Amino acid sequence: MKKVKQKARKSNTTHVFILIGILLVIIVFLFFVLQSGRKDYSQKQAQSEPSPTPSLKTYHSDFLGLTFEYPPEYEVEEEFTNAVYLKHKNGTVEIHRLFSNLTNIEDYLIGYDSHRTIEILDKQNLKIDGYNAVNRLEKFSGGPINEAKAYFIFIQNVAIYVFSTDDENLYDDLDQIARSFRYDP
Repeated sequence: MKKVKQKARKSNTTHVFILIGILLVIIVFLFFVLQSGRKDYSQKQAQSEPSPTPSLKTYHSDFLGLTFEYPPEYEVEEEFTNAVYLKHKNGTVEIHRLFSNLTNIEDYLIGYDSHRTIEILDKQNLKIDGYNAVNRLEKFSGGPINEAKAYFIFIQNVAIYVFSTDDENLYDDLDQIARSFRYDP
């Protein structure tokens, strides 16, 4: 009788090990099936998404106290008179640093506008790098420029940074460049 009980225990133990083995095989199989499904999904998703824009370049100037990103098709021309020009086959994006001891951006814009015959077609107040800024579409009467888009970024009691272009084809690039501005004294 003892032999029968020992045989039954061995048989039960063998069955338990076989069941554990089968469960492990099933778990490993399901794991690989689920993982391959995720890879297929991510590959399909990657194929359906538009290709990313070319990586941006970074411009930094200790002299001007700024950093910004710009598309690689631009060439940078620096002037040590507080200006940077981003040259593109379609035109130019200009960046100027103007010293200011004013306490708000509106006072600067009132003075700026008083020296020009200008119509503001669109204006947005915003924050760039935590600083007050204004984005404007400007129309000029007389002179070589009819219309321009400009960002005025105000660093209180320090400077006004002006990012602008008069080429409508560069307005989207200007938006991207100006919004990447970082004050870096």
